[in-house]
Amino acid sequence: MKLTSFFRAVLPLFLMVALLFRCESKEDKGVQLSDSMEYWVEIGNPIAEEYKENWLAEEQRQDFLEMILKKARSRELPTYYYLSDTMIPMDDENLELIFHQTDTEYIENEQGEIEEIAFENELDLISVVRLKFLEQWYFNENTNQFKKEVIAICPMVEVYKNEKEILGYKGLFWIYLNQ
Repeated sequence: MKLTSFFRAVLPLFLMVALLFRCESKEDKGVQLSDSMEYWVEIGNPIAEEYKENWLAEEQRQDFLEMILKKARSRELPTYYYLSDTMIPMDDENLELIFHQTDTEYIENEQGEIEEIAFENELDLISVVRLKFLEQWYFNENTNQFKKEVIAICPMVEVYKNEKEILGYKGLFWIYLNQ
């Protein structure tokens, strides 16, 4: 009987404290300014003639890409096709094709015969030169703090028109965080 009375007295107090903490943490973020903001950032190209100061340091860039891509490849983090306004989970086969491909070239040898030569390509971290971010933005007018919460990132590689001209950038896939 005494235990039941104790829980009846303490439970409302506990719920009020929990609600108070929940409200405070939500207010800390501030007012949500956007559902999703999408933009890209150049993270660096280790084979560039000059490594720019505003790029990630080469070692940090390498470590980060190895870590995040390993988590995506192992499915520790969910991956989605790089498509506009859709969220289609990437299947295992297509995800693996981004990391590892086997191609075939047909070469004419000195005797005039066509030879089939298979070779393998692994995703080279050097080719990932940009990251696209999908974020939510918040502003807290009480503290004048602006906060960004990253929802997903997309590694991007350069696509060439020819040996010297960049045609554009290709998003490999979205990696969703905190899911």
